[in-house]
This record gives sequence, C-alpha cells and structure tokens, in this order.
Amino acid sequence: MSGSQAAPLIGPEMRAVRRELAGASDQRVLDVLRFVDGLKDRSQADGLLAPLRDRLRALRPPRQLRFTRLLFRPLQAAIVDAAAWRPGSPSVPRSALEPMASLVRGCLPSVAATVDRIIADSGVPEGQRVAAAGQLLWSPAAEALRGTEPPADWRDSGLPSAAFAALSGGASMVLQQAWRMVELADPSIPVEEVNRALADVLTASETEGAAGWGMMLSVMLQRFPQADAPRRAASAMRADRAMRDAADAAMASAWAWIEASTRNIGLGDPAEAAAIVRRQVALLEELSREAAHRKRATELQTALRAACASRFEAGVRQRLLAPLQALSPAEAEDAGVLDMLETDARGLRLLDLESRRLGCGAAHDARLEEAAASVAARGGIPLVDRMRLVEILRGPQAAAALA
Repeated sequence: MSGSQAAPLIGPEMRAVRRELAGASDQRVLDVLRFVDGLKDRSQADGLLAPLRDRLRALRPPRQLRFTRLLFRPLQAAIVDAAAWRPGSPSVPRSALEPMASLVRGCLPSVAATVDRIIADSGVPEGQRVAAAGQLLWSPAAEALRGTEPPADWRDSGLPSAAFAALSGGASMVLQQAWRMVELADPSIPVEEVNRALADVLTASETEGAAGWGMMLSVMLQRFPQADAPRRAASAMRADRAMRDAADAAMASAWAWIEASTRNIGLGDPAEAAAIVRRQVALLEELSREAAHRKRATELQTALRAACASRFEAGVRQRLLAPLQALSPAEAEDAGVLDMLETDARGLRLLDLESRRLGCGAAHDARLEEAAASVAARGGIPLVDRMRLVEILRGPQAAAALA
C-alpha cells in the first residue's frame, strides 16, 4: 500500500486483505494505519481497520488529528464498530462518521477550512489544537446535523437511510453540549455544581429519545466518574423499556471501556493515558461502593493495576530509554528534541501518580530510577537539561545530586 489513493477493494479482495492483516506483524499493522490515515477517500477505512481494532487498542499508536476525528471526539464513548451496532442502540457505528463529517464540511466550508489549518499545525501540542478547533467547530456542526436529510454518500456507510435521523440527532445533541462538557471538566468546579449541570443536560436530552439520551449518558459516565448524576440516571427504575435498555447499554459501555484498558499494555501519549486512568480509577472507586457492582469493580481494579504497571514499563522503555540511546550528538543539544523528552517524562510521571492509586509503587520506583540513571549518564546532553529531566523523574534532590 502506498500513496494517498487506492483502487476500491470489493468482495474477495477485501477478504484477502483482511486475512493477510490477521497475522501481520505490529509494524505491518502500523504501516496500514498510516496508509489509511492518509486516504482522502475514507469509505474503505472502516473495512480495512475493523479486524485490527483490538491490535490498535493494544499498540495505542499516535493518530493524525484529522477533521473527522476532531469532530466526533466528544462522542468517543458512544462510537462502536459497525458490526456491533444495532438500530435503536445508544451508540454511533464507526461507518457513519465519514458521511456525517462530509455533510458538516459541506455545510460549513469556511469553518472547516479554518479547522483544517488549526489541526494541521503539528508544532502546537494536540491538546491545544483540539481545544481551539473544537470550540470553533462543535456547536455549528451540531446545527448542521440537526434535522437534515441523509447525505449523498450515506450509502457508503452500509446503514439504512432510516437510521440517519436518530444517529444525526443524537450526535447533534452531544456536539451541542461538547464545549460545556469541556468547561465542566475543570477540577476547580465543585462536584455539586457539576452534578446539577449534568442532571439538567440529561433531562433536556430526553427530547432526543432513548438512543440520543443514552449516547449522552455514555459520554457522561466515562467523562465524569466523580459525579453521581449519571450513575443515578443509569440505575433509575423507569417505566419506559427503551430508556431502561439505553441506560443498561450506557453502563455496559462504561464497563467495556475499563475492561479494554485491562487488556491494553501499549502506550500512546502518556499524559492522555494518565487522564484515562484517572477517570477509570475514579469510576471503579464509586462502583465498588455499590453492592451490586462491588465484586466486578474490585476484580477490574486488580486487572487494571497489572495493565498500568505493564503500560508504564513500556512507556519508560519506548518514550525515554530508547530515545535517549538513539540521540545523535546534534539531537542531544536540540531544544525541540529535549522538549519532547521532557513532555514525555512529565506524562509518564502523571501516569505513575494515577497508577499508584491502584497500588502500583515499588515497580514504578525501579523504572523511574533506571530512567533517571540513564539520563544522568547520557553524555552530550547539557547538564541543565539532564538536571531538569532527572527532577521530573525523581525530584529536586536527585537533580541536585547530579549537579
């Protein structure tokens, strides 16, 4: 596979590619991902990546920040593989994303052009690009999706035309509240205020029906584990069968989100991984207080602790030790390269702090000591930069000892 375009794969050809990828090496899987991320025509993306989803979750490779990824980032908790989606479920099949994104782009050409410029600036950290472009895009996109007809390329999704209204309506509702969810995630906001705001949003979301309300609930359960309004909504006894089913599906999605992390030992952005672990640990702590969930929550806490230990060890090896060893003399004095090492070191320390809430400790201390020793012994890097890295990893006393 090469270039940015490829002839369509149909029938036997697609099956043959899937068979080849089933036994492919990790590097081959990453090569395929880069190829798919570079496609302008995304109609085949889901078909090519579907058999690789579990591998990609484990590898956690960095992904190019594309328009579609940014647009549906607030819906991440409600997105499922096309094969797992059922009509009426509180989720969005992955195959629906590109057609809906093309509709938004067509309705908002000037906004889309500005968003493209923002997200293409790789010199700016991804989090800052997401915030700037998301604030510009999500609310107008919600209006563009509301009450529209299926786009011309909806047939490429493989979904019935009748599914579009519920999917676009639910997505519109979540996108309309997306920036509010960002604001409510500020840790300085009292949890009582967060609870009131989330409860109000959930009440208003009922106008979109069970599926749309369930999408919002899925997002809240994974985004705001410290708040009890989403958990109360998920466990409330309701006369409406569709609402009960949507609540059950949202809770099942939250469990699956944590269970997937217990199987994944790969590491993408360490700071992002730390943020996910923080929310998962908080949700498990809350669920473990409920008799109905205590056993499962306790078992997952144990499994997540083991996964975090493996993920942290892999992160130290891949993000610090290997890059330090591979530094050329010029790179060892390059401020940009050293800034990247510092960013990864800070992210790993965040992951370390969150993992310790699960009981990780001694093993992490050994890995951090190893990394700090490698930094201290690495010739060519200016002393002040080595001291700063050691301070991030082991604290000011270790940095002073290096001096």
